[in-house]
Amino acid sequence: MARDLTATDAPAAARQPAYPPANGLGRIWRPLRRHRLAVGGLVVITLLALSALFADLVAPYSPLHIAMRERLQAPSPRHLLGTDDFGRDVLSRIIHGSRISLEVGAIAVGIAVAVGVVLGVGAGYLGGRTDSIIMRTMDVLLAFPAILLAIGIMAILGPSTANVMIAIGIVYIPIFARVVRGSTLQVKAQEYVEAARAMGSSDPRIVVRHILPGTLDTIIVQVSLSLAFAILAEAALSFLGLGTQPPTPSWGSMLSSGREWIERAPWLTLFPGMAIFVTVLALNVIGDGLRDALDPRLRI
Repeated sequence: MARDLTATDAPAAARQPAYPPANGLGRIWRPLRRHRLAVGGLVVITLLALSALFADLVAPYSPLHIAMRERLQAPSPRHLLGTDDFGRDVLSRIIHGSRISLEVGAIAVGIAVAVGVVLGVGAGYLGGRTDSIIMRTMDVLLAFPAILLAIGIMAILGPSTANVMIAIGIVYIPIFARVVRGSTLQVKAQEYVEAARAMGSSDPRIVVRHILPGTLDTIIVQVSLSLAFAILAEAALSFLGLGTQPPTPSWGSMLSSGREWIERAPWLTLFPGMAIFVTVLALNVIGDGLRDALDPRLRI
């Protein structure tokens, strides 16, 4: 699985100017809305999130309802995306499966942000031995391919949705630690931080008032990209039987069960695969739009 941003890939906005960054969503939205693909991605993710939130109302059938007389039916007006080998409505299972994908992605990235930002700011701001210990530990974790590290963690924790969140969160901690450390080093060297230190501001105050706001742009972009890869990772782990367990619907487990019927009922793999593709694509174009919006060199 591809690793996303590194410290050297961070947006130019994270290579801080010599003044504190402006606050407010307006500074992001105004340039972002010129990026049509990113706006389209936002619309897709918003619709997906709403359908996941109101899945019980949107889905035409229960995702667990078994109707053996209707098994392996092709898409039709009664079942828009067909049925699986237990007669369950594929559309309903995809809608409910979006809950798992978005929940796992959001919580896993939340874990990575919470831990990675603390480690990255600590390494960049304190420097010295603290920096060496933290970053060498992160280098060890980054040495493992992301999916193999996640599989190893799942082998220790056991298969479950909660453990998938923990495993993916651990995998992405080093990424956030590295990009935040790079941004912290840039902000730390700016004149307004030196002025705050000269005026007697304590280290915690400098970190909260200046360092963290200065790394926010990088964190926002990395979050959008990591969400896409987290959803892919969840699907891969569920496909291997290490994630969400049947009969709970999950896009990855739907792909896994559908491969046995790929010649007779190709819709069982086609539609869950399209759901993963569209979601990941939408998150990636949002990430590209945010990167462009937060990079002053790319603004019109």
